[in-house]
Amino acid sequence: MTSTPHIEVRTYGPEDWQAYRSIRLAALDDAPHAFSSTLAREQAFAEADWRRRLEGGNLTLVAHVEGAPVGLAGGLHPGVYGGSTEAARAAAHLVQMWVHPSMRGRGVGDALVRGVVDWARDLNFPALRLWVIADNAPARGLYARLGFTDTGARSTLRDDDPRLEVEMALDLR
Repeated sequence: MTSTPHIEVRTYGPEDWQAYRSIRLAALDDAPHAFSSTLAREQAFAEADWRRRLEGGNLTLVAHVEGAPVGLAGGLHPGVYGGSTEAARAAAHLVQMWVHPSMRGRGVGDALVRGVVDWARDLNFPALRLWVIADNAPARGLYARLGFTDTGARSTLRDDDPRLEVEMALDLR
């Protein structure tokens, strides 16, 4: 049986851009199918691009175990991520969710998702929505265990990747 690590979830800001860049690129390298962006695209970003991602009212969380970054998640304000329905356009969105393979199943994902849920609740958003690859059973199980339900909406990941994504939502009212 593997012990549960002490997980510290930190909010990253513009001054953390180098550490954020490092974990974001690791996530894109490990799970290119899980993001709407690509490793090559983001490797080309300048410092100003990384800092801009960490500014404003959106949220970037990084989980640390023994001081090392092991996962990340983000929260986007309504309208940033869009959506095809009024409910989707009014909701906050959980994005860029990733946990290092060695830390999966050890509570890191739960801690990150709960951090984004708390942020969305604190800001009085009516719901938190996310998109997840349809065949990613572990991720879908995590979200379902934390109360997210399938909205029935489907989309493809990117123009160059036709994998099916499933939208899930958590009612925060």
